[in-house]
Amino acid sequence: MYRKEITTYIFSILLIAAAAAVQLAEARDALPFTGKTLVFFLYALIFLLWAKNMENRVLRADVARRFKLIALLLIGYLATRTVKYEILIASSTAVRWIRYIYYFFILTTVHLVFFTSLYVGKSEREPIDRRWYLFWIPTASLILLILTNDLHGLVFVPYAHASGFKQYGPAYLLVNGYILLLAALTLIITSKRSLAQKRLRSIAAPVGVLALCFIYTMFYIADAPSFHYVKIAFQSAEFNSLTVILFIESLVFTRLIASNRGYDTFLSLSSLNMGMMDLKGRMVVKPNKGPEVSADAVMRAESRAIAVDENTLLESSPIHGGSCFWFVDLTDFNRLKAQLLSVNEEMLNENELLMANNKLREEMAKVEEQKEIRAAINEHLKPQFAQLKTIMAALPEEEGAYEDALKDACLLNVYIKRFSNLFLLGRNKKGLPLSEVRLAFDESLDYLRLKGVITSDTWTVEGVVDAALGLSLYAAFQIILEAHLHSLSALFIHFKEDDGDLLLFIYVETEEKISLEREILEVLPPKGVAFTEEFEEMLCIRRFSISKAVMIDA
Repeated sequence: MYRKEITTYIFSILLIAAAAAVQLAEARDALPFTGKTLVFFLYALIFLLWAKNMENRVLRADVARRFKLIALLLIGYLATRTVKYEILIASSTAVRWIRYIYYFFILTTVHLVFFTSLYVGKSEREPIDRRWYLFWIPTASLILLILTNDLHGLVFVPYAHASGFKQYGPAYLLVNGYILLLAALTLIITSKRSLAQKRLRSIAAPVGVLALCFIYTMFYIADAPSFHYVKIAFQSAEFNSLTVILFIESLVFTRLIASNRGYDTFLSLSSLNMGMMDLKGRMVVKPNKGPEVSADAVMRAESRAIAVDENTLLESSPIHGGSCFWFVDLTDFNRLKAQLLSVNEEMLNENELLMANNKLREEMAKVEEQKEIRAAINEHLKPQFAQLKTIMAALPEEEGAYEDALKDACLLNVYIKRFSNLFLLGRNKKGLPLSEVRLAFDESLDYLRLKGVITSDTWTVEGVVDAALGLSLYAAFQIILEAHLHSLSALFIHFKEDDGDLLLFIYVETEEKISLEREILEVLPPKGVAFTEEFEEMLCIRRFSISKAVMIDA
């Protein structure tokens, strides 16, 4: 945990304690002023600090925006409560309307918390199903029903002296039932994947928060004497608001929602000679090796590289919250340069000198070509490297979960290895042997069987295929595998020739029906191959129809 996060947590706890003390003091008439306004400002500061903290921790921008909106809704909820008791308590009409407005904040906040749970277990690039947005229809309808209660009296009865359950109309149960439904769906979605993988530790925190909320509600309704001071210190509005914050915090802290944490561990375990400094010039992450550098040097290196010593260059780039810097090793370059100087000194013959110079240039060109190849491969495999980093930075302690995580890492690693191999084979050629493409598929299936998945392949096509097409077919296969990785029970591949075309079928046995048409079409070449997908009860079928025109004479 980073120092800034710890400071924020401690400061927030102190603010909560101060707000509780104000509530208790006001209940004893020990304050020379009304305390609810001060409590509101204390909690508003807590929510703003939390939203700012989440902005730096959460990877997905759309999720961070939802967290900001939740913070604003909670502030609005407490502000409305404060206005009611501090200003408008004498007006029955105002009190009635504030009661209606309460439910706007409550329903909208619960809905957004439910939407937050939909991102559990999803990667940074993986969207949620758009059909979930249909839930906005009943939410908005119930808000409208409450706000128009004066016209129909279905939620709250219009009688001034009604009390107990007599003050509630028939639609009141519908509103609260809907809130309970969203809470239940939130709990189910949050815990579903972890329960399936038997990773109970990861859901202990969010389930514990919901359990705490349930216990508070039961004690609040029962109005137990032992609960009296807790009820005063943490009134329902404040407690419910804190529950929302704690629930979301538990999802992020346990990595059920992807968060921006663990980069220091990743960099320390990687071969990257990279470090990070904050805006105040303090070292946040130290490089694995290399000389000591000052904050001033890192800042100057943002505009141009700085020579630290004869074999090392310092380069830097600004990032959010500071700077990232790295060292470039010039040892090989300087060795080649020294060889050139030596050749210049020792060779008297101009033609011999020219030949040596040309040879050196060729070697340097090879070095540049290798750099370009590495950059191209890294760009193609950036999503897999990111997933592998996330897995290795957050390996679970439980033996079963630890083993499952390593199996997932192996599947990503074999794709990285085989894709790189195919890329290098097809780099300077027009085509790829289908035998090499099949080896890539087969090795991925071998590791998939380690996860208990039934696999088979029938491959009757031989020859040489266009290199770009061969790479795109393997990339499309990886997209299908990653999308169904944690739900598939069997995967079959059939590659055959039919009426002059090549047909590649990928059958996935799974309960999930996920359309991958957009993602797959993005990696396929614009011409030479057509893609279709269809879904049966327990089967997803992807068909690649490949024109024989892409075949190349060996």
